[in-house]
Amino acid sequence: MLKDLEINKAKGLFGSLATKYNYILTDLPSEIIYFAKNPSDVIVTLKGALETQNLKSEPIHFTELRQLNGVFISAINLKDDAPGYVLARPREPRVLLTPEALQTIRLAFQGCYKELHICAPLPQELLEQVFQEIPDHIPAKLIHIKASKYSIAGACFKAAFIEFLKGLFFQKREERLNFKYTGRFDQAAEDLLIEAFHQERLAKICYNGVLGVTQLGRFEYSQLFSDV
Repeated sequence: MLKDLEINKAKGLFGSLATKYNYILTDLPSEIIYFAKNPSDVIVTLKGALETQNLKSEPIHFTELRQLNGVFISAINLKDDAPGYVLARPREPRVLLTPEALQTIRLAFQGCYKELHICAPLPQELLEQVFQEIPDHIPAKLIHIKASKYSIAGACFKAAFIEFLKGLFFQKREERLNFKYTGRFDQAAEDLLIEAFHQERLAKICYNGVLGVTQLGRFEYSQLFSDV
């Protein structure tokens, strides 16, 4: 498999390098070949992968990790856009998550992506995928999580969610993380957030939730955007 460095040094695909590259692509699906040969941003959604320049096109689905070679994922956007909130009670997710779409999301988490958006409510099997099987390293520079007591903050995902936050906040990064969270944190999650803040691992926090006086006292107000 070619390394990005080799391609960058060549300043383009030509000669023997182009031959190798084209050979690698010969047995891949035509949609994947198009993305690899025509560099473009891709957004991964609950329906599959979409080219950012043509979001109305039919989604494509990844079946193997090697298909991500040459594909840049600008965002993993796990959000059900169908309307349907009734008063203060969230509806059930309306997007039918196909096995092909779930596999695409799973593989996308193995690749390089710039942003991660997780907005509840989401199908249970997807939450299990995100919080129980996500790799230790999370490359995204911006994370937005919109939780609810009906889904992400549910007891069945609590332990996995805490482990997810640990990896997210304290992994080694070249740049500090931009983190936005809407919903309630329990004490363990709040402690992780505050510790990450004090260790200067976060470039910006946007937290729309509830913090007590004690928790607020541990922040410097001039550096924290908080809606309480």
